[in-house]
Amino acid sequence: MINDKAVGKWVNHLEQIVGNAAKTIANKHGFLYAVMASLAAAGTIPTNPCENTNLPRVDQAEMVFLEEDEFDALIHEIPKRWRIFVKFLVASGARFGEVSALQVGDIDRKRNTGRIRRAWKYTGGERVIGRPKTKRSNRTIDLAAELIAELPLAGRPREAWLFTNDSGGPVHITTFYKQVWAPAIERLLAAAGDPLDGKKPRIHDLRHTCASWMLCDNVPLHVVQRHLGHESITTTSDRYGHLDRRSGAVAAAVIGAKLSHGPKPKPALAVVEGRGAA
Repeated sequence: MINDKAVGKWVNHLEQIVGNAAKTIANKHGFLYAVMASLAAAGTIPTNPCENTNLPRVDQAEMVFLEEDEFDALIHEIPKRWRIFVKFLVASGARFGEVSALQVGDIDRKRNTGRIRRAWKYTGGERVIGRPKTKRSNRTIDLAAELIAELPLAGRPREAWLFTNDSGGPVHITTFYKQVWAPAIERLLAAAGDPLDGKKPRIHDLRHTCASWMLCDNVPLHVVQRHLGHESITTTSDRYGHLDRRSGAVAAAVIGAKLSHGPKPKPALAVVEGRGAA
């Protein structure tokens, strides 16, 4: 019988015996939760035994921001066939599942924009095409004309995948990571002079790098929010607000201006007419 105790033991088994990561456990539990919720709604079982499961804490992976010279070092280690794909990831700030789901018709060469309206998702272990992560993730982003000029657009039908694997199908993140990304990072880490300054970027860190480049060059926070497709500007601020130093610089300038004048002289005592010095 599956009850809350059985689910708890199963979660402990996944963590302590199988060695699954907290996020993997959360994904597996989420699938079971959905199944149990359907059975409970149909009256097959009285309640959902996954309702109050204590799950391992999912720690947010530390973000890595690449400097321009570090990205240049990275892009030169990426095989030429994949360089435009990696450049598009950092320029768009889009998620891998969004970029790999783009079609030729999503790129507007006249307006220099890209339309993000679909993304790859995993359902029951299968990769399926669906809507982007949130409502705001369905968006149009501005792209540099020079970048669009490099895209494989000429002579291709609108419904063709913008970026493809060697078989002509959409790019799969697992294959790309194993065959392209990981080997490039390993070569950089083994190179003399440490081109990445000790950093070990993930593919998703290209999205963080996009945000950091924009904010460090004074792009307003709300523009970055729309470009990345965050549902709320609070999300953008919480994740990247520390990179936007403009408000802090203004505050520092205000205090600095006050300090630069030094102490004000005390006002001179007025001499009262008719009274001499004592």
